[in-house]
Amino acid sequence: MNSNLFLANILLSLIWAFISGTLSFANILLGFIIGYCILFIIYGKEANYFKKIVRIFLFAFRFIGLLFLSNIEVAIEVLRIRPKAAPGIIAYPLHSINPLEITLFANFISLTPGTLSVEISEDNKILYIHALFANNPEKLKKDIETQLEKPLNEIFN
Repeated sequence: MNSNLFLANILLSLIWAFISGTLSFANILLGFIIGYCILFIIYGKEANYFKKIVRIFLFAFRFIGLLFLSNIEVAIEVLRIRPKAAPGIIAYPLHSINPLEITLFANFISLTPGTLSVEISEDNKILYIHALFANNPEKLKKDIETQLEKPLNEIFN
């Protein structure tokens, strides 16, 4: 049912764009929001789709904020006369076994400045991450878990 609601929402957003006569990203996004509201009124809270869409948008805003702060932190480190960076590789235990979720998580790690996904273990239980600031590996693991992995798990579960 969730995939059908998503396709219906996409269809409603395209119908909105064609009716309004403007085929732009902003207009399609507006149509998506209007379609979402229409489907929410029709189906109510019983469909899991509505929670997932909200979680996706919240994750996107959270990731953009994290990306912004990481860029500032790395830029400050580059401009420092005496760098405080302590680069290293940490072994991060994964809490998911879904291959799509692991791939997205590894890509979000690599997109964030100062971190890079290096390798995943053969049993898909450990992700090796190179971090620019790895002087406190336990804090880094906790930050990665709370800022990226848990919100991503909420989208898929």
